[in-house]
Formats: sequence, C-alpha cells, structure tokens
Amino acid sequence: MRRKILITVLLVVLGSMISMGFLLTGMSERYLLGRLEDKLLSNAELMARVVAQAMEEGSHPHAWEGLAASLGKSAGARVTIIDLQGKVLGDSAAKAAELDSHLGRPEIQQALQGRVGTSIRYSSSLHTEMLYLAVPVIMEDRVGGVVRVALSLEEVYRVSRFLWKWILATGLVVFLVAGLISFMAASSLTKPLQEIALTAGQIAQGRYSERLRSRRWTGEIKVLAEAFNRMAGNLEDFIHQLTGRKRLLETILGSMDDSLIAVDAEGKMMVLNPPAAELFGVSEDQTAGRHLLEVVRHEGLFHLVDAVLQQGKTVRQELTLYTPHEKHFKVHVTPLAAENSRGAVAVLRDMTDVRRAEQMRREFVANVSHELRTPLTSIAGYVETLLGGAYQDPAVNLRFLGIIQREAERLKKLIEDLLQLSRIESAKGQSAPVPVDVAAVASRAVNLLATALEERDQQLIYDFPEHLSPALVVEDSLEQVFLNLIDNAGKYSPPGTSITIRAEEDETHVACSVIDQGTGIPPEALPRIFERFYRVDKARTREVPGTGLGLALVKHLVDGMGGTVEVRSELGKGSRFTVRLPKAAVRQEDSHDR
Repeated sequence: MRRKILITVLLVVLGSMISMGFLLTGMSERYLLGRLEDKLLSNAELMARVVAQAMEEGSHPHAWEGLAASLGKSAGARVTIIDLQGKVLGDSAAKAAELDSHLGRPEIQQALQGRVGTSIRYSSSLHTEMLYLAVPVIMEDRVGGVVRVALSLEEVYRVSRFLWKWILATGLVVFLVAGLISFMAASSLTKPLQEIALTAGQIAQGRYSERLRSRRWTGEIKVLAEAFNRMAGNLEDFIHQLTGRKRLLETILGSMDDSLIAVDAEGKMMVLNPPAAELFGVSEDQTAGRHLLEVVRHEGLFHLVDAVLQQGKTVRQELTLYTPHEKHFKVHVTPLAAENSRGAVAVLRDMTDVRRAEQMRREFVANVSHELRTPLTSIAGYVETLLGGAYQDPAVNLRFLGIIQREAERLKKLIEDLLQLSRIESAKGQSAPVPVDVAAVASRAVNLLATALEERDQQLIYDFPEHLSPALVVEDSLEQVFLNLIDNAGKYSPPGTSITIRAEEDETHVACSVIDQGTGIPPEALPRIFERFYRVDKARTREVPGTGLGLALVKHLVDGMGGTVEVRSELGKGSRFTVRLPKAAVRQEDSHDR
C-alpha cells in the first residue's frame, strides 16, 4: 500500500510538472512571438513606405538588391521585396534571380489583399525555422507590391529550451522533495495498517487475545484501531461461546448410547457421533463430506434418510443391521431445517438387548409353563388312575405313588431353582463374600455327588494343589456352583468316563475347572449355554433329568461373587467349564486402598 501511495503521489507530481512545463513554455513562446511580430510589423511598415517611395521614383531593377540589403541590415532581419506577380525584386539574404516566385506563399497572398500576412515555417534556403511577416506596399491607394520581413525563431526556441531546463531542474527537486514527503506520509499511514493486518493475521490463526496498541495513534487510525479491538473482543467472546457449545455438543453426542448421523441436503455426512462411528466401523474424521451410503452401506437406512430429505417429514421405523452381527435398531429420522440449508438427523437406538430380553422372556414363560406342566400332568394322570380303582392293587399303588413322589420332588426342585434365580437377579438373599477355602467346598460337593457318580459308573478325578489360596466368595453359592457343574458333567457324560475337577491360581484369581468326557457342545450353542431352560439336544430332555436352570444359576451366582465363568467344548471329546474367582488377599487389599 505504501508503494501505491508513493507511486500515485509521484505520478501526480510528475504530471503536474509536465503540464506546467507545457503551459509555461507555450505561454512564453506565444508572448515572445507576439513581441517579435510587433517589432517586425513596425519595421515592415517603415520599410513599406521606403519601398513605395522607391517604386514611385522608378528605381533601377538592380537597385532593389541594394535597398533590400540596406533595409535588412538596419532591421537585423531578412528583407524581401516582391512585386504584384510574386517575383522577388530584392532579398537581403539571397540573390533575387535565384529565388522562385513567392506568389503562393500564404503571407504574400494576405499582403496582396491589403492585409498583414504572417506565417511560421521552415526555410529551405536558410535551413531554419522562420517567422515571416508581409505588409502591402501602398501606392496611390492601391497595392503596388509587398515587403516581407523574416526573422529566425532560434532565439525564441532557445528561450523555450532554457525554460524547459529550468522547469526540469525545479521539477526534479520538487519530485524528490515530494517523494520524500510522500514516503514519510505513506509510512506513517501504512505502518498502523501493517500492524492491523499483522494482528488480524494472528487472530485468524487462532490467537484471539491479540489486540492493537491504539493509544499511540491519532485521528482516523485511532478510531479504526479502537473499532478493530472492539471487533476482536466480540469475536473472541463469540469464538469462546462457539467452542463451549461445540464441546458441550461433542460431550452430549459422545455420551449418548444412541448412534446419531446428520447429513446435508445432498446426503453428505455432517455429524457422526462416536457410537455411530463404532457401529459402522469408520473414523469420525474420515466421514466429513462423504455420502451417507459410502459410510453406512445399508440401503434401508439410506432410503429412510432420503425419504425425509425429499418429503421433509419425520420417519420412525425399525431396521435390522448386520455390523457384522445381527442387530435391531429403532430409527428416528427428522428433517433438519436451517436458514440457508436443509438436511436430516437420524438417531439409531439399539434395541437388540431389548428384543433379546423379550424373546428370552417369551421363551422363559413358555419353558416354565412346559416344565411345570410336565410333572403336574404326570401327577394328575397317576392320581386319576389311582382314584379310578388302581389304589386297591398294592403293587400298582406303591409304584404310582413313587412316580408321584419323584414328579413332586422335581416340581419342588424347579420352583426352588426359580426362586433362587429370582433372588439372585434381584440382589436379595445373598450374603457378603468372605475368604473361603475353595478346596474344602469342592471336596464337600464331590462327597455329596459321589453316590450318583458311582451309580453312573463315572470316575471323579480331584486335582487341587496342596496349598490353594482362599477366594473371597459366598460359601453356599460356591458349593451350589460346584454341585451344578459336577452334576451337569455327570448327566451329559456316558458311563465309564471320568470327570476332572481342577484348580489353579495366578496373582489375582483362583480358577476352578470341571472337565468331562461327554458328547460336547456345538459351537453355535455356546453363546446360549447359560440361558434359562436352554438345552443343546431337546430330544434328550426326558432322558437327562433336570430343571434346565443349573447353568443359568451358575452364571448368576458367579457374577454375583465378582467372578467369571467360561466354557470350551469340542464335539465328541467333552467340555470344560472354568470359574475364575477373586483371591481373598487381592480383594482385601483393594478394599483397604479404597
């Protein structure tokens, strides 16, 4: 900007000096020419009277040469005497015989008409620019000839050249002074502007606290600087508000359990919260500007969003996505209308657990109904038979009563398991964990099941280390876990096989495993093995007695004690259930730390 101001001022000064030069030289030339014409006219009129007198006296033709020379010498100019036919009678600067007719000269034409004629042109004979002035020679009230006086303009041009040199010298001084003053003025003007531009650049880079030091400036620059500082302060406040709102929005979006997607009117991604990024396996930073279909790769969701963009109406629908597992979502798509833009916001609520819970509830009700109906139907049938007269036969009577007793015990066990499972799920009725000798509890469970295992011709291998650290558990719950796992292993293992109960420990946990040599569990059944009433082979339900709640109880009991249970199985070779329980020392240290 300083350069532009300096160049502009210098161009104005230069233009002014040139214009002034042309004006002054033009005026001086016109003034000098006017003075010169007046002088020549005065001399020419005197010469015209002398020539008129000579013509009246009838001078000899050769006398005209001398007269022209005499007049030219006295006037200090070139004098030419011309007759009415344009013939040169005498010339002070050349021989008359050598000169052409002057009849066509403009000043001669004017003089022959009785007027004073003037002309400025280049003289080919004298090789210089000349001013020609011609006056008529009046004889008896008529034009008898012409006297022309010519003077070189070299003096006039010399004065003009001198004037131009003076103007150029003066102009150069003025130009330099003006340049210096302009440079200083431009610097004083542009330096604050440069500082304003520098501060504006720093603010543009995110340094919103930068301000101008406006106290050392005056005038309009100070007003501009103060306005700039006010604008910067307002901008800083606005940016802080936007940043706070952005962080709040990011926190809200990040803390949402629901997945949220926002697109513009063209279906290009604007917002993708972390749950949505995790759901579709993409990065939030890599989705901006990409089309929705490129990110979600689900036509159903794309068509829902597209319908909202086209129609501008809210849509609610349930969709099933495979990401990669099957998941159920309740999708709520709402049009997004701003002042100058349109778009849509889609919220995906994961309903997979809800649907699974509903399915499990339906299956639980159906299974409970079935499990209760089976013994009740059996009891009712045998009672009806006995009432029909079979009670009179002692052998039949005792056999039927035995069956009724077994079914009643089975029904009682089912109800007890259901009640226990209900208490565990409601976190009621379970004691606080205490340090427990895991080996002693396992040994007690083995003793309780020894008879049943012997009846099935199954061998129990007890593999516990000599010194096993105590676990922080509920003793009765741990005993129930061992009973259920060992009993389950015996039921699903053929006669003549062995069941191993093994214990190991690491720095934080005691791990107890029950290993059988049964038929094994198919891989697709492993995720559901701990569900209530779930049976791998429903065809063997009558062959393998039980309530179908044993493993579900194991899972809930272990979870309630802060442990984990896992299963590994291979078809035809058997299964291994492993329970990991927190060591008493570790749990107590954690309690002290807290």
